[in-house]
Amino acid sequence: MNLKEFKYRMVRRASLVGMWIRMRIGCGLPFKKTILADNYGFCNSRQSCLPSLPWSYPDLDVSKLSIADNESLATAIVTIAGAEGDWHKEPDTGQYWPVQFFPRIAFQPGNPVGDIQRVWERSRLQNLITLGLICRVTQHANTQHLLVKMLEKRLLSWIDENPWLWGIHYISTMECALRLISTCHAFDLIRNQKVSLQAWQGVVYLVHSHAYFIRRRLCLYSYAGNHTLGECAGLIYAGLLFPELPDAQDWLQTGLDHMEREANVQILADGGNREQSFRYLTMMVDLCGLVIALLKHYDKSAPNGIEQAWIRGSSFLRAFATSPDSLPVVGDSDDGYALSRYLRLSWQPNIQLPKSFCRLLENVFEAADVRQKQEKKRSLCLINEHFEPVFNTAAAMKIVFQRSARGRLQVFEASGFSKIQGETVHGNMRFTHGQLGTARGFGHGHADALSVCWNLGDKPILVDPGTYLYDRDPHFRRYFRGTSAHNTIIVDALDQALQNPQTSFGWLQPYKAELVWQQKDLEGRILLLACHNGYAGMGVTHWRALIYDRQFGWAVWDRIDGMGEHHLAMHWHVDAPIERSGDGWMVDCASQPWFIHIEGGESAFYRGNEELPLGWISRKYASREPINTIKAEVRTQLPHEFLTIISPQQVIPTELFINDTLIQRLRNHCKRGVGVQIQN
Repeated sequence: MNLKEFKYRMVRRASLVGMWIRMRIGCGLPFKKTILADNYGFCNSRQSCLPSLPWSYPDLDVSKLSIADNESLATAIVTIAGAEGDWHKEPDTGQYWPVQFFPRIAFQPGNPVGDIQRVWERSRLQNLITLGLICRVTQHANTQHLLVKMLEKRLLSWIDENPWLWGIHYISTMECALRLISTCHAFDLIRNQKVSLQAWQGVVYLVHSHAYFIRRRLCLYSYAGNHTLGECAGLIYAGLLFPELPDAQDWLQTGLDHMEREANVQILADGGNREQSFRYLTMMVDLCGLVIALLKHYDKSAPNGIEQAWIRGSSFLRAFATSPDSLPVVGDSDDGYALSRYLRLSWQPNIQLPKSFCRLLENVFEAADVRQKQEKKRSLCLINEHFEPVFNTAAAMKIVFQRSARGRLQVFEASGFSKIQGETVHGNMRFTHGQLGTARGFGHGHADALSVCWNLGDKPILVDPGTYLYDRDPHFRRYFRGTSAHNTIIVDALDQALQNPQTSFGWLQPYKAELVWQQKDLEGRILLLACHNGYAGMGVTHWRALIYDRQFGWAVWDRIDGMGEHHLAMHWHVDAPIERSGDGWMVDCASQPWFIHIEGGESAFYRGNEELPLGWISRKYASREPINTIKAEVRTQLPHEFLTIISPQQVIPTELFINDTLIQRLRNHCKRGVGVQIQN
């Protein structure tokens, strides 16, 4: 800890003491619940004070909302938007969190109440956004009136039951910021309805009290992370939307300065994120996008660092998913959002490109010999002449490149992910070869080095089982973040990194992973080779090659180097029906069967084993269910090799797919441990 961070921590602690004293004596605080809301432009404007955002809510069924009686109408709305919050009740245990000065609340693992995240989620007040969206969609006056009253009631209830600095909802400063942002957007959606004066007073009070608190509790230095971006966004919203408040300019400038700096730390050069979590990356990218949209709405330029972070982050996300609903499950996820699950700010629809344009670009990307390169030059001339005036050909060329054979491989070296896009009938695979997460604690990372996940069309087949819970169930928390819950190899039943028993998030002795070789050829075969040193303490190195052949399908080759005898176990989590087929496994992929053949160990089937545990998936936070899991294991002297072939063909002549020459080349690379090489 350097001198600047030491000073920051002392000031942060002193400011908390000062806030507590002012709160206890009842004076010295600049905010109060009874104010003249008409003095604030946000409260009296008839025009929207927030930018128009892209929403997608096909599952918001408002057809039942035109029924006459209020009781049935209220029930229908609750079904869509969720029930009113019991702000301190843990829904799974039924226990209540104490309402006391927040630093005195014990919320760490082993607390007597439960998982704090389950209660925080409701108090982000993002269900107010859902109510506002329904109000905008429906044209039924009685429904709109009831929606506004429900929205007002929920906000005022939260304020009344959560006195400033009291209770768990002040433990996380980011939670305060997300609550501030969602409240502003929710009331902006209904501002042309008859909103009560008391509700507008509540909006001003919440924004002022939260921004005042956030400014004094910013997560900086070693505390910095995704929380910092959320806190900065909250300050920017408060400073820009409520310029009448005394600290508004300071909030705005502080938020912009720290957000620009932290966005370029948290969102890496290739658009991935340091914490190795796709869900938290989505939240950070959306927060950057919201701030950019807000600044532009007020004719202010967005800081270049924030804008560039949003561009590269959203581009990274779109390389792996078509919407936030189809995000890869990598690292921790609490199913949280920057604003709402219906927001599509960082996502864009697929561009429909003319077939003639695609054919010209395929000539460009597939050029190999001299004659083809002449065709490439001619095609580029035609593109510039005919298509540049019509649309952004640079962006379109990138899309077509990713669809072409030469663009089937995408490598994100900074974040440590690769994606191979196979032929349509073969789907795509994602290869994880990044680090554990953010030093020093590596909080939201999972021990998933060299794991492989496979999607066939829109259906995930080989999957990452997810998160489940942060607290309340340490047995399953250790499992879901551990190595055996991922499609990789575990040695001697030990995780690739050592879990910190004192926390639900920390890791000790992190590993280093590296992509050491990649090769693409014109016959359509793509090869990636990576390694990690998570077992270096026992003298073991794990190498894995992911191989794609457009004639046969997929293969995964593993080599475990080292000395002595060890127990090795490889897991494949299969989110589809499976059954034994000869000496392998048949996977029912709906459109056709696929076959998994494993060499190098005895394979067995597991599903929903509580004791090990093994064979579980968490599709959403706080839920788990059994999943089919193949475990191939062996106790043997090292070095040892596994070979897994995944193909729609039950029998493949191995020498045509993975021949001795290729295996020897892989072994040679393992011996040399060379850096990244690209061969085309």
